[in-house]
Amino acid sequence: MQNMKMTRRRAYKRLAVCLAALLVCCGAAALLFKLRADRKAEQARLAAEQAGQDKAAAELSARLTNNRRQRDGIQRQGEGLAETETRWQWVRALSNTANGNLPGREKIMLETWVQTAFFDRIVARANTRFMVMSGGQYELARRAQADNNRSQTGLELDVIDHYNGSRRSVHSL
Repeated sequence: MQNMKMTRRRAYKRLAVCLAALLVCCGAAALLFKLRADRKAEQARLAAEQAGQDKAAAELSARLTNNRRQRDGIQRQGEGLAETETRWQWVRALSNTANGNLPGREKIMLETWVQTAFFDRIVARANTRFMVMSGGQYELARRAQADNNRSQTGLELDVIDHYNGSRRSVHSL
């Protein structure tokens, strides 16, 4: 009997150890199931995050492509603008020259320049007669420079007095 009691005690102890081991295994299994569930949830979260990043990368790539296309268009327009500006400066310089608007130069327009060329011929012919009429004392001369750079030049006359060597305006006669 005593043997039987001992065997029962041993069997209870073994059963308790087995139950403890079973509880540990169940706890470990529950933990393992929980870890698997957590891992699946984390994988799902990471997959969603990866999809969001892929979408953002695709949007950035599209924007980058668009920006590069826009930049290329702007560069082409800039080159065209530079050519247009160079041509405009050339045309502007020609216009200023023809209109007599060059800064620091005589204010003589193209029309006035042509008139002065003819006027010089007329003054030369008139001087032959005027020298005879004045007995060689007076001679007409076209004024080459304006009184200042703000007024136009080319068609003003001066009188040269050969007796006293002076040059004055025809208004003084």
